Amino acid sequence: MPGDPLWNSAKVRELVARRQPGGLVRLGREHREWTLAELGEHLGCSAATVSRMERRTRVTDLTLIQRAASAVGVPRHVLVSSLAPPAPSGLPSTRVSASPHAEEGPMRRRSLLAATATAPAAMLLGMDRALADTPPPTGRGALDARVASARDLYDKGAHTQLLGLLPGLLADGHAAASSRRELDQARLSSVYSLSAAR
Repeated sequence: MPGDPLWNSAKVRELVARRQPGGLVRLGREHREWTLAELGEHLGCSAATVSRMERRTRVTDLTLIQRAASAVGVPRHVLVSSLAPPAPSGLPSTRVSASPHAEEGPMRRRSLLAATATAPAAMLLGMDRALADTPPPTGRGALDARVASARDLYDKGAHTQLLGLLPGLLADGHAAASSRRELDQARLSSVYSLSAAR
């Protein structure tokens, strides 16, 4: 449904602002007049799984959300906007491109660091190095699950632990984004947004 006015509605803007991609999937499913079971059939999962995905406020399976959003016609730019953590209040927003062709110097990337006076100096230095010169991939496992865990740490205020994870997430996010697929670039964008939100 290209150009469908649904995706420019106030309801969609509200779901994006509240970071609820599952709500966008539900809206698209209802717009198509599909049941939970019908969408589950398209995705190869149960109606209960679809229901949980639509109700969750935190994304636990980015691939499933992306497939569901595509099935019900959620435009990619709307989905990506709903996946980004909210911009930190009082800090200027910084756009970061995952393209290997982007001109981006170490100073620009360092500007993502927020003041974290309580964190150990070694951790701050490690984060600063990761922003200035991306380290090699860690190969520590599924990026989606690790980003979800990092968001949990952010929500709990465990910023020191989060700071220890971010360099590895940035490294693996850059490695994934080298595929130039939109979903992988959205993953990297999510990691940078989390870094800026500290």
